[in-house]
Amino acid sequence: MRISLRTTLLASTLTLVTTLGTAPAHATTTTASTGLAPKDQARAADNAITCRGGSLHAHFNPSVMFQQHPIQVQATGDLSACTSLRNPNRTGGRFSLSGSGTGTCANQFAVGSGKLHISWNDGTTSTIAQTNFRFEAATWSFDGGRVSEREFKGQTARANGRSTRSAVEMSAECLTSGLNSYTGAVGTFTIGSV
Repeated sequence: MRISLRTTLLASTLTLVTTLGTAPAHATTTTASTGLAPKDQARAADNAITCRGGSLHAHFNPSVMFQQHPIQVQATGDLSACTSLRNPNRTGGRFSLSGSGTGTCANQFAVGSGKLHISWNDGTTSTIAQTNFRFEAATWSFDGGRVSEREFKGQTARANGRSTRSAVEMSAECLTSGLNSYTGAVGTFTIGSV
């Protein structure tokens, strides 16, 4: 009798623990990293693209000198080795950045914000109304800003890469006529959550 009662009590306890530990079928769980439900997280990853190659050419006006001053920045480049779940034929593109900020050879060459436009190889476009940019002796980056128009609307854009110019050459220009051009290679260019 005692063994039977203990067995019944144990079975009831296990059933209760199992029931309490299991979420109902209609419950929604979220992931800590994104705050999105798994279904929404998959949808966000589907509406994303990552490029792992390309180049960048930037021009500073007026030229960057050692004394900090306001500058205009115009940059263009190409993107390659791109992957997109939504459109596997979207494998590259071209981008342009137009912005303003401050320039100095004493620290980062150029820091500011601007408008970024991308023309993808499949004929679609994306526009980020405002993204932050930074050009340094060894690296460059575009950070933040949401796509405001066209493809990937609402997704966040980020890019980074390395300078392809010699630091010695850029320093020499800073000391003479001023630095007015910058070239780089694209490391990663991402729109959306991947």
